[in-house]
Order: sequence, then C-alpha cells, then structure tokens
Amino acid sequence: MKKICLFLSLLVLLLPFTHACENKADESGTEMLNLTSGFDEFYKARHLVCWQDVAAVYSAKLKISDYEYTYSLEKTETLTDRAGYVISVSLIARQGNDVSAYDTDNYIDEIKTALDNGYAALTVKEMALCFFALTAAETDFDYEKAAKHLETLQEENGGFPVSADYANPDAESSAYALNVIMLSRRYISDNCYNGVLRYLGNKINDDNTLSDIDNKKSAFTTALTLNSLISASIPLDGEISTSLTTAINSGFKVEENPSLTGYKRYKDDTAIDRTVTGEVMLCFAATSYGNLWINFITQDNSDI
Repeated sequence: MKKICLFLSLLVLLLPFTHACENKADESGTEMLNLTSGFDEFYKARHLVCWQDVAAVYSAKLKISDYEYTYSLEKTETLTDRAGYVISVSLIARQGNDVSAYDTDNYIDEIKTALDNGYAALTVKEMALCFFALTAAETDFDYEKAAKHLETLQEENGGFPVSADYANPDAESSAYALNVIMLSRRYISDNCYNGVLRYLGNKINDDNTLSDIDNKKSAFTTALTLNSLISASIPLDGEISTSLTTAINSGFKVEENPSLTGYKRYKDDTAIDRTVTGEVMLCFAATSYGNLWINFITQDNSDI
C-alpha cells in the first residue's frame, strides 16, 4: 500500500508530462489485465439490471442489444436514478439502436438545470452522475460553474464530503469528485487535483481495498475509486490496477453456485449485490479500455 501511495505522489509530479496521453490503453496491458473476457457469458445469463451494467458492456465494446437491458430502465424515482436512465438510453442509442420508446428529454432538461443552476444543492455523487449523463447524451452544459462549486467543497486533507452539509470527507465522494475534476480539468486548480489524488492514495487500506463512509471495506468504493484513478491516467496494467482488482476478486467475489457469480458490497456479506457487481464490471472494463467518460471527451469512441 505504501508503494501505491508513493506512485500516486509521483503521478502528481508527472502530471504535466502525462496529461497529453491520458487514458490511452496500452495493448500489452490490455492483454495482461483483461478482466472482461467473461462479460458476454455473464450478461447473457444475468441481464443488464442497472446503468453500470449497460456502461460496462458498452465500455467492453460489446453490443448492448445482445442482452436483455430493459431492467436497467425501470428506476426513475430519484435524480441519480434518472441520470442512470439517461446514461443507459444514451449508450444504447450511441450503438445505433432505436430508443424512440424511451423519452429522455425531460430528464436531460432536469439534469442540465440541476448542474447549471442548482449545483449547490447537489451531493457530490449526484453531481458526478449528472456529469456522466450529459456527457453520454452529448449535451452541452456549463462545466465551469459546477466544477468551481465542487472545488469549494474540498477539505484541507484533499478529500471531499458527501455534500456541503457534511463535515468529513470520504473515499467514495472523493472518487466521484476526481472523475468530475478530470471531466472539467481546465477549470480546476492543480492544488485541488493533487490534493484529491493524495487523499485517495492515503485511503487505500493495507489489503488494497477502500472503505466507504461507514468505514467498512467496500467492493463498490474500491471499484469506483480505481475507475476514477484510471480517469486520472494511472497505467491500466500498473501496480494500482493490478492490486485493487486482485483485492476485489479475492475479497468480494461470490459464487453462490457454479452458474451464479457476482460481487458483494462488504466482506461479511453473503449475497450478490447487482449494483455493486455492475460497478465492479464497469471498473474492470476501464482496466482494459480506459475510463468511459474520459474516452467520450478525449477521443473518438468508435461505436459498434
């Protein structure tokens, strides 16, 4: 773990030299750390049930239409649910599928309004999912205002709290913040960027997991953090990726029977959590193909 913290510190120093080639997937690294080889079999048997599943399949260059995805479009109760809905429909549409039956216009307007004018009332997670949704939907919005507000939430130790109403930062909120920072990097100070990288490096446990706001070692938080670190250009086949993915597989993988495999949230859980599994799969796709959201804004993402 000390080596990982040191690497993140070095990454901070090398940022001006690495930023120009951020998120480029190295072919040998992809072969070494290909954690997506079982995606097709997994999702044909278990379907896409959350937006993370849809994003994982898209990231892995698979056809979303090859799988049952309607379950991923059922939840629209909260702002984060509606952002997830927009993400799923937008990714389905990016692959040339007919999405005329799924109306996203009202949700996109709501999300855009939230980021343009209501960002102060959002949690860091809500802000991140709104960024992801509008990025997936190719919808312009005022990156700068929301990003500048996010920067004001950063604590002295570099971490980010759940929202302005919380006093203490946590790894999960900080991971969401880092991905937003990378999507709006030109508006964010180097001190802010450097600080959150150091904070996340210091939050990696000795067993290469990360703990959530309840201080419990969490597969979701570990996967989310690794994906966010990948957005900040850590090597896809490097020590951090290898160590954290190994920790996820060794500590949180559940094989309920030979045909039912997934991931649990906490080590002392026994049942598969499909949202956690989706987040892990999205992270694994990022280790092979890069962070999806950064890919959308830095390169031509070749849709199927």
